Amino acid sequence: MRLPRSIRWRLLLWFGFLLGALLAGFGATGYQLQRLRMVGKIDEDLSSRLAALGSELRLNAGPPRPPRPRPGFDADMDGGRPPRHLPGPGAPAAGEGQGRQGSSPKGRPEGPGGPGGPGEPGPEGFRPEGPPPDLPPGPLVLSAEVRKQVDQDGYYFAVWGQDGRLRENSLAGDELPIPPRVQRDMRTLVRSRGERREAYHFNERGGGLLVGCSIAPLLDELHADQARLWAAGLTVLAVGLTGCWWITVRSLRPIEEISNAARRIADGELSERILVDEPRNELGGLAAVLNETFARLDQAFSRQVRFTADASHELRTPLAMMISEAQSTLARERNAGEYRESLEHCHDAAQRMRALVTALLDLARLDAGGGGQPAAEIELADWLDEALDRLAPLARDAGCKVERDLEPVRVRVDPVRLGLAITNLFGNAVHYNRPGGLIRVGCRPEGDFVLISVEDTGQGIAPRNLSRIFDRFFRADSSRTHAQGRVGLGLAICQAAVLAEGGSLSVTSRIAEGSTFSLRLPRILPA
Repeated sequence: MRLPRSIRWRLLLWFGFLLGALLAGFGATGYQLQRLRMVGKIDEDLSSRLAALGSELRLNAGPPRPPRPRPGFDADMDGGRPPRHLPGPGAPAAGEGQGRQGSSPKGRPEGPGGPGGPGEPGPEGFRPEGPPPDLPPGPLVLSAEVRKQVDQDGYYFAVWGQDGRLRENSLAGDELPIPPRVQRDMRTLVRSRGERREAYHFNERGGGLLVGCSIAPLLDELHADQARLWAAGLTVLAVGLTGCWWITVRSLRPIEEISNAARRIADGELSERILVDEPRNELGGLAAVLNETFARLDQAFSRQVRFTADASHELRTPLAMMISEAQSTLARERNAGEYRESLEHCHDAAQRMRALVTALLDLARLDAGGGGQPAAEIELADWLDEALDRLAPLARDAGCKVERDLEPVRVRVDPVRLGLAITNLFGNAVHYNRPGGLIRVGCRPEGDFVLISVEDTGQGIAPRNLSRIFDRFFRADSSRTHAQGRVGLGLAICQAAVLAEGGSLSVTSRIAEGSTFSLRLPRILPA
């Protein structure tokens, strides 16, 4: 049989199988224990009545006759007990013959005896006072008390002689088969015969007694108990399966919501989120992680769309300027000065386009995880000192002074990425500084990190713009930055480079006092 593919149905089938097997085991055990208890009580009652019948017949039969000694046997005259076998040469030991004729390994007959089979041992602890006596000829004489005890409603008795003929059978009109005897077994045995339960035993010569009763009420009660067990088991199974269905539905609902949300997101609804009812369980934690992932995807796509639009706009402006300048120049004949001026305008627009394309290429490499060389261990103070030497002419042309406060510290970074970040931060500090302003560059260890700071004394950044200062193509003063050839990607490149090195970039600023950019990178701790 092929199992369903649904996890819910597989869990339900497995839980139903386990619960059904458990209930069936408990029900069968309870039924058997109840049956054994009730049958045991009946067997004890039948054995006690059989003992009373045997005692009465033994008294009425007179003293037992002593057995005649035979070769190979000892005569035991004490209390009329039967002679005991003495095994001869090659004879089986006591109990071996019984083991070969359907008895248990302990010498006890197995299974409930039918009309033609051996019985099973009587109740534990019961010992008859002795085997049935040899019955005298003539009718049996029983006291009214004993006859009432063994021949009342539902009970009956039977007595047969050593010739195998019934001497008396209280079941009028009912043929009662005499149970077979297993060798010389004189224990009290019990058997089931249809709806009757009978206890019997034999004497040495083959005569015997039997007391029985109808167990139809017992069977009816057992059938009623069995029906009640079935009803209770089916009720528990139905309740258990209902509870399992409810639990699996509630447990797997987040999976369905995750699947539906992912499908809607795949269709383009990037703002879709998973509703979490139980955020503390395993599926709730998974839903929370996926919501964070979906939020990042939404932000990434939004940035990508905005970036594409901004890049298109930035490229369209210089292209439109170049086309317009070329068309106006080609519209009529001009002198050499006018042609030169037109070419200079086109050259400026091309330079701006090149700067923009270079910045876009740097960002694309950083976003892809490349853009530099393998990480190397460097002495940061020495490396910054050399970098500032190369950037000093830029500050000198703008009339800015540079101060350095560099403490020795070692880091493992990609020099190209770090150089890209420092160049852009230093260029911003020069560009937005006031004439004759100051630029302070420092580095020092700070716990497990190294702090690189670039501080200027320029115009500062408005508080409303601090949260967007690292956005791509964002400009606090678009008119000025356009006129000065700024494309609005420098700080975005800085942040991407620092994040690629496992660091962070932050800014603090005050209007008309200046700004401080703080760059943190993991450092190499001393051994």
